[in-house]
Amino acid sequence: MEVAEKTYSVRARGRLHDLSTTHEGMTKSFDGTRISYRSAGRGYPPVICCNGLGVSTIFWNSLEKYMRHDYQVVTWDYRGHGHSENPKVAKNHTIDSLVSDCKAVFDVLKLQRAVLIGHSMGTQVIFEFYGRYPKRVAGLIPCLGTYGHPIDTF
Repeated sequence: MEVAEKTYSVRARGRLHDLSTTHEGMTKSFDGTRISYRSAGRGYPPVICCNGLGVSTIFWNSLEKYMRHDYQVVTWDYRGHGHSENPKVAKNHTIDSLVSDCKAVFDVLKLQRAVLIGHSMGTQVIFEFYGRYPKRVAGLIPCLGTYGHPIDTF
């Protein structure tokens, strides 16, 4: 008698799997500012979420919950937001600084390439990241943002 082997999708494995694939931590950026991040799930390509200005990573909770079963989903707090530190030098509150912070998150998680999702100001971060590190970007998903000079679009 042949016994059919039952396979379970990652989605059906449940909460224990979710907990075993979730990691939270801090990494230092170029100027020593500690950046908070969270990685949930496994799968390729990884997805890195970049917030809008003044928006916490809570914005990405539903997306993470849905995608973590098939992909590694990374959220991170911008400098001066959430659990990340304020930079010691005020002039380091720039899009370029956020791009460097995003790269620090890539590096600490040992990601070679990822899809970047940017919401609002996060679109500027992902476009600038692509401009600096095109080989590390598997795709761009800009949401409700603009490129260039956002104040000019009001």
